[in-house]
Amino acid sequence: MLGALQGLRSVIDDRLHRDLGVRYDRHSAASGGTDKLTVTFVLRAATDADAIRSAGLAAATLAELLTDSGAAVDLSGVALVVRAQ
Repeated sequence: MLGALQGLRSVIDDRLHRDLGVRYDRHSAASGGTDKLTVTFVLRAATDADAIRSAGLAAATLAELLTDSGAAVDLSGVALVVRAQ
C-alpha cells in the first residue's frame, strides 16, 4: 500500500491544496508494519475545531483517492490523531 500512496503523492498534494488551501502544508507516509501505514499531514489551523475538521477532511480525501485508484486498502482500523505544535 505504501507504493500506491507514493504513486499518488502529487495527486494527493494537488487535491489537498485545492480542498484545504493554505491550511495544508505537506504529508508523509511510512510503513507501520506488514499491514499498517502511517500518514502524517502537516496542517495549519486557527482553532482546535478547525484542526480536527481539516484533519478529517485530509484523511477522507486520502481514503477516497486510494479507493478510487484501486489500491487494496482496509479502512476498518483508521485512527485520527490531532496534535498541536
